[in-house]
Amino acid sequence: AEALLWVVFANSTGLPCWSDQCRQQAQEHQKSLRSVARDFPQIKVVFVDAAAHKDYIVGSLGLQHFPALVLQKGTMSVMDAPLKTFALRFEAELPMLDVIKSWMQQVLDTSKE
Repeated sequence: AEALLWVVFANSTGLPCWSDQCRQQAQEHQKSLRSVARDFPQIKVVFVDAAAHKDYIVGSLGLQHFPALVLQKGTMSVMDAPLKTFALRFEAELPMLDVIKSWMQQVLDTSKE
């Protein structure tokens, strides 16, 4: 994969969701996320249990606000390769598909420079 799209959900208070909440939100948005995955086959799309992996999400991805989409770009197959990270924050609901896809394309286009 050329990149990885982390889908990080939150509960109603803006704190990271936990297992059942994350799974439920992923299921609710499954159709949209699969559409993103189909349109960007070079990018793996994953959702993460944000509460269980908060240290990594905050420490390694630099994410401070939940929910968000985080696009990590670089050579994923090389252990210590530098990765560029881009975040798209959103409120309670996942943004419209065209907004997500436009943001992702913009990140891919600008990070080639």
